[in-house]
Amino acid sequence: MKWQDIISTPLFWIVSTTGTVALSIVANLLTPRVSAFVTRNLHARKSGLRKKQIQRRDKVVTLQANLSRRTGAKLDAIFKLLLATSLLLLGLFLFQLGSNGFHITEANKPSPLIQIPLLLTVLLAILGAIGVGKLGLDDMTLALTADRRERVGDDFLKQHGPASAQELEQLEDEWDLREFGVNSKHADLPAINEVS
Repeated sequence: MKWQDIISTPLFWIVSTTGTVALSIVANLLTPRVSAFVTRNLHARKSGLRKKQIQRRDKVVTLQANLSRRTGAKLDAIFKLLLATSLLLLGLFLFQLGSNGFHITEANKPSPLIQIPLLLTVLLAILGAIGVGKLGLDDMTLALTADRRERVGDDFLKQHGPASAQELEQLEDEWDLREFGVNSKHADLPAINEVS
């Protein structure tokens, strides 16, 4: 039987119509529940994102206030990036070593007894390098963002002369809102929401 013969039978049309109606009823019954579930999860994700934005802003403000801590964060980031580069080079070296050397058998094929652990070691070195590199880049980004935030305030003071604390706070709040999506007015909101 070809598919054209199956489509032309009345049983196919009855089963497909009944199945379509049944799926439509199930979809209409499940839609409100799925919609409520998605809405709850999106709200939780958005509030979690807001917390992360506030924490990031707080870290930058802390680094901006303490020059030695900012310098230490930059040095830590450089160390992590150098370690990630070393792990990548180690992985590359082990990969080269495993693909060309260590032939135990007389044939020109590498032994699987050596290849599998070596490839796992290469994979582990590359994954470690990616993880350490990301941590280093995060630290460096925070420190450089603190530098930029401080530079904005210094440039404002150079252009406009002495400014009141309120003007500087307004400038920092505008910059924070542009850079982080939150500012000092948003920093207190999660604590109020968690209490209530």
